[in-house]
Amino acid sequence: MAVISMCQIALLTFVLTLSISNPAATNFPLTGEALSSFIEHPFDFALGMTRKDVLKSLGAPVKEARSTRQNPHDPTVTDVFYTFQYDGLEVRTGEFPGASPPAAGLILVVFTNGKYKLKHHLQVGSSKKDVQRVLGWPETEFGMAMWTYQGDEAGYVWLTFTFHNEQVSRIEWSQTWD
Repeated sequence: MAVISMCQIALLTFVLTLSISNPAATNFPLTGEALSSFIEHPFDFALGMTRKDVLKSLGAPVKEARSTRQNPHDPTVTDVFYTFQYDGLEVRTGEFPGASPPAAGLILVVFTNGKYKLKHHLQVGSSKKDVQRVLGWPETEFGMAMWTYQGDEAGYVWLTFTFHNEQVSRIEWSQTWD
């Protein structure tokens, strides 16, 4: 029969208390590269990267808008942006002809209802605990109502969850294109 010393009991109590009081120690299935990969490509449905890809994946939007801006690095070049509105989903793409080579890609995806999901079953309507279980504590908190996760070290990709009554009410994925 094994005898447990008071020192062993104290150590075990400390470890258990630490695990319970610090959910980050046990509730983060995604860390490092896996977390970055999830944040950079969180969608649980085919979306693509360009205007053509979005239309092929999601079909005709309820509403579509086109806008332009003067490229900040080359005033002779015009960047083009497309915004697509679907039921519970907004998608914005950009075309950057001044890049070398010319580039196009997603800029913004906003989820406002549970029709579309992220990987690991996160969606509008998920609990705050579900978000924490999958992604851990956020890198940035705006009160208890908004959590933001950064996807890459350069800071070009973000995933933001907005909460209402401890439930996700909005998810915003954004990527900066310079």
